Amino acid sequence: MRQCGMARAATIDPAPRLCPGGNRHRAARTFNSRCRSAGDSAIHALTAGPIGAMILGVMSGVTLGDTGRDLTAKRATVAVFVLIDAAAIVRDATSWNMGDAMPLLALSAGCWMVAFGLFEIVYGPMLLTRRLTSQGPP
Repeated sequence: MRQCGMARAATIDPAPRLCPGGNRHRAARTFNSRCRSAGDSAIHALTAGPIGAMILGVMSGVTLGDTGRDLTAKRATVAVFVLIDAAAIVRDATSWNMGDAMPLLALSAGCWMVAFGLFEIVYGPMLLTRRLTSQGPP
């Protein structure tokens, strides 16, 4: 019985699929060089920046509206959007960096995590408490 090489490699170790020699370091270098290409960076900037900002924008608007609060951005909300935009800009800057991109990727990921964490800290209590007005849901 003959077994397909790809299926066999997937059951034993995922690294051979990335790099036929099984060398994970070489596979990681190949992956990093592909991620730093201009096309991938542009796609990542389009997904990490605007889509992340839209997700946070919709969630903040719905949270404020459904809990009976004014639809105005407080300082913490502005900080959340600045951090998401900074994460996208720093991630895009990794394609301009000819050296090691890992510190910039870590900074971008940190900005992303802090932004969503701050969103959780600010908007979480609003979602866990009663609506401000005595009306029912809109």
